[in-house]
Amino acid sequence: MKTLNQPIRTALKMTAVYAFALSTAVACGKFKGNTVIKATANGTGTVVREGTPGPVTNTNITIDRVQTVFLGEDEFSPFAWSLKMDVTHGGRALVFETYPSVNPFNEDGVQKNFGSINYVAKGVCGVESCSKFAVMLNVTDSSNGASHQRVQYWDLLLSNVAPQKTYTDSDFTSVTEAYEAASGQQLPNN
Repeated sequence: MKTLNQPIRTALKMTAVYAFALSTAVACGKFKGNTVIKATANGTGTVVREGTPGPVTNTNITIDRVQTVFLGEDEFSPFAWSLKMDVTHGGRALVFETYPSVNPFNEDGVQKNFGSINYVAKGVCGVESCSKFAVMLNVTDSSNGASHQRVQYWDLLLSNVAPQKTYTDSDFTSVTEAYEAASGQQLPNN
């Protein structure tokens, strides 16, 4: 009976050592680097091609592409995402990147002025994997008071090439409000 218990004890010891090593690796992976994303205006915006923007109108401003980018270092990292928007305004090309948080769910935005034109881009994830999200772009020209708002709601499980809903010249006060209206679901932790 003594020889039967020894393999069981050895197996239990090996399991305990493996569990300890795994938990240590997970803990080190979670606390390595700065992966905490605050729900403030952490986003970035740049002009990548300068050109004449023209008027602030529905037909002159487009959101050409939206990408979700996982910001974690490895598979053990907490969920952290950025939403990157490629925007065209007349002959001007811009890139905006927002960093919405998912635990809790909070939107993020960026505000940039280029000449008399003010751009405000916002994004929010609707699920931890950020496969459902909304982006919002507000453009205002201070020289004549013209303004435009464009909102897109995406569900990547349904399509990763086109948004499910697009709102043009809407009057949403936040991208969270737009996400909830488009998806029919309220964001958790709000």
